[in-house]
Formats: sequence, C-alpha cells, structure tokens
Amino acid sequence: MKTKILNFGLLLLFGVFLSTATMAQQMAHKANATRAFGIPPAGSNDNSSSDISDTDIPATTVSYNYRDVNMDRYITLTVTNGEDISIDLAADAEDTPVQIVSGDKVSNITVGTSWTDFTDYDAGATTMTIYGNIREFDCSGNGDKITGLDASHNTALTKLYCKDNKIENLDVSQNTVLTKLYCKDNEIESLDVSQNTVLTELYCYNNQLTSLKLSGAAALTKLSCRNNQLTSLDVSQNTDLNYLNCYGNPFTTQAVDNIFCSLPEREASAKGKLYILNNTSDANKDEVLASNKQNAIDKNWNVW
Repeated sequence: MKTKILNFGLLLLFGVFLSTATMAQQMAHKANATRAFGIPPAGSNDNSSSDISDTDIPATTVSYNYRDVNMDRYITLTVTNGEDISIDLAADAEDTPVQIVSGDKVSNITVGTSWTDFTDYDAGATTMTIYGNIREFDCSGNGDKITGLDASHNTALTKLYCKDNKIENLDVSQNTVLTKLYCKDNEIESLDVSQNTVLTELYCYNNQLTSLKLSGAAALTKLSCRNNQLTSLDVSQNTDLNYLNCYGNPFTTQAVDNIFCSLPEREASAKGKLYILNNTSDANKDEVLASNKQNAIDKNWNVW
C-alpha cells in the first residue's frame, strides 16, 4: 500500500514538472517572436520606435495581443538614407495599426480615418515601407529626398498625393479605386491612368510628360497637365470632364484642333473650362489662334 502511494506521488510530481517546463518554453518562444518582429509587449505605448532590420519583417499579417498589422498591404518609397521623410496618412478604420520600416528604423503607430498630419520618419536605408491598411497617402514636399514610389501593393488606396518630389516613374495601374492623384512637380515622363476608372481628379503638371494615357478614366472631371512635353492629348473618352488646363505643352495647330474636337459636350448651364494659353506671350499662341476653337465653344466650353 505504501509503495502504491509513493509511486502515485512520484507520477504527480513528474506531471507538474512537465507542465511547468512546457509553459516556460512557450513564454520563451513568445518573447523571441516579439523581439524578432520588433513588436512592443502588451501594455507598452501604442506609438513606439525600435531598431531592427527590415529583413526581419515577414510579408504576412503579424498578430499579437492588441496589434494586427497587415504586412501584405504596403507602399514603398525610394528615399535618401539618413534623411527625415515627412508623410501624412489616413486609414480604413479607426485605431488601425501601421508599421513604417526603413533599414533598422521601425515606427509602430496608430492611424485613424482622418489625416494624421505630416510627421517625420527617419530613413535608415534607401527605401521606406509603410505597412498597414492605409486608404489615403501623402508624401508631398520632400523634394529630392524621394525619387520613387511604388503603391502597387496597396490596391485599396483611394487618394495619392506625391507632389513636389523628384519621382521619375509612377505606376498606378493596380490602384483601380483611386479617386484623386496629385503628382505635380516631379520628373515623371510617362503616366497611364487608363485602369483608374473611378479617378475624378488628376493634377500632373510641371513634370516631363511626353505620354499621358486617359482612355479608361471615364469618371475624370478635372485634369491639369500644363507645362509638360506633350505633343498630343486625347480626352474623347473622358465624358465627365469639365476642367482642362493644358497650356505650356508643344502642341501643333493640328494637335490643338484635335483637343477641341475631342472635348465632351457640356450643358449650357454648366460650361466647361479650358486653359490652353497661359498668356499672350505663350509659345503656342499662333497655333491656338490658327486653330478652330469654335468647335470647343459650340460644345459649351469657355476657352482661354
């Protein structure tokens, strides 16, 4: 009888030991995962920064306690290493977790549905990636500190403002729900918005554009493409267009006539506005004067 009791006690003690060891192993694994992802432990401040390598951030959703950053949805900037990059964000929902990674510089922030206001983030490498469910993105005014922008992995983006930088290439073909695109004052040579069927406003002036494809952007109402290198412009499929500013491009007389002919019909009570000359000293003055702008007037467009 005593032997049985002793054996039972030993078995019970061994079970407790195994349970304690398992719990310790799980806690250690969780702590290692937290360190690997650069994730603050529960109870720490929502907005925090840490130094980790961006190669440690997996391209999957990271879940932990009160955080769930969507690492499959992101925007990547090409930046100048060592500079402060100013960006403004708005998310799909309130209290959206967002992680900003540039080399060993990592910032964990919470973003709501309203703009956060411009905030500076340290560039620890030549790229800066903004992970999370961002709906509206603004990186305007960074000058030569931003030379590239890739938004193809954030297909739910509705507004993109990237003006006043040195961006050379911009591909928005994957951003099919984009409604506003402001990319003026960059160095973009070609822009295609034919996949952006709900785009209503496009401001791409003061670039180096030689090609601007608008065919699929049927919802476009406002377009400013002045001061580029365009030799032709077709707005025939932009049936909602009511504002067009295209002066400062090297149009020939025939190109100007084609623009007049491609303008959509407007109502007499809501005439369109077309700016094709900057002033009387405009280089295209003779071409415009020689063209048949009556075609535009007959479609209820005011022409300047």
